[in-house]
Amino acid sequence: RAWVNVPNLPELNLENKELQEILFSSENSIVKNYIRIVDGWRLDVAFEIGQEFLTAITESAHSVKPQSLVTGEIWSYPDGWIKNRSNSKNVLDGVMNYYLRQIILDTVNGNIKPSQATRFIDKMILDSGIESILKCWNILSSHDTPRIKNLIPDPELRKIALILQFTLPGAPVIYYGEELGMSGKDDPCNRGPMEWNLVNEENEYLKFYKKLIDLKKKNISLQYGDFLALDTSETLAFCRQTNNLEDLIV
Repeated sequence: RAWVNVPNLPELNLENKELQEILFSSENSIVKNYIRIVDGWRLDVAFEIGQEFLTAITESAHSVKPQSLVTGEIWSYPDGWIKNRSNSKNVLDGVMNYYLRQIILDTVNGNIKPSQATRFIDKMILDSGIESILKCWNILSSHDTPRIKNLIPDPELRKIALILQFTLPGAPVIYYGEELGMSGKDDPCNRGPMEWNLVNEENEYLKFYKKLIDLKKKNISLQYGDFLALDTSETLAFCRQTNNLEDLIV
């Protein structure tokens, strides 16, 4: 049987103990062998692997390299995919945070009120834990979605989305070419080749991304600070705090 009927992607029977040894449980498994030379695993379509096997994969990686990171492609609410509600074990260290992405897009496109977005984000962090959310990927686009330019046509609103990507808790992950202003709506247009001709010092997109990266690097509160939702009626507002060393209000 093939995954989504693609002939060269065979479905694997993860319940098979011998296969588990090959993939993640034995000392010579794929997960443990590779984690000795890399920093972590990014698991595609992690939601189809299921919490039981994701937990086993994460534990396998940590047994060799405790500081390694196992990140999974999850499109739904992060809680439950980071911590297992029944046994409190780590299912994944972090997720591709598509839930947060949707909040950002809905906010800048006017589908939800900014103050509602603040409450949604606050609850997500409360449920999943700030330490786990800090390890998640803050994404606005990927190979599975339209590009930002197509999702948010207004350039000023697009800047707001990018500011949120870089200032909310998590690791900003930039899909190639977004920093150059590439466009592409649906697959395969969103996976077009890198437009190297756009790489120049005059590119306004590139300058703005560099500004945000510099902001992130210079403010420790944006790197690992706590999240404090600010109570406002009409605005998405929050404070990033780091043990009273630095407060930054967005």
